[in-house]
Amino acid sequence: EKAIELNPKEPSYWIAKAGPLASLGQKNESIQAYDKAIELNPKYADAWKGKSDALRALSRSSESDAALAKARELGYKS
Repeated sequence: EKAIELNPKEPSYWIAKAGPLASLGQKNESIQAYDKAIELNPKYADAWKGKSDALRALSRSSESDAALAKARELGYKS
């Protein structure tokens, strides 16, 4: 949170926030953080992959598949 306060335009900080949120079961909040990272850097493959994982955990399969496809398009290797 502090890093985001200091530099809210750094996408890696939003990913660092999203992962723990997902682990705590806060999937929707996690997706919001991944979306912020993607907004700041649409080519951030790890953000797309993380979003895909969070969506899958919510049984939102088609959205998850689309996010995973985007991550792979950007070079993510699974």
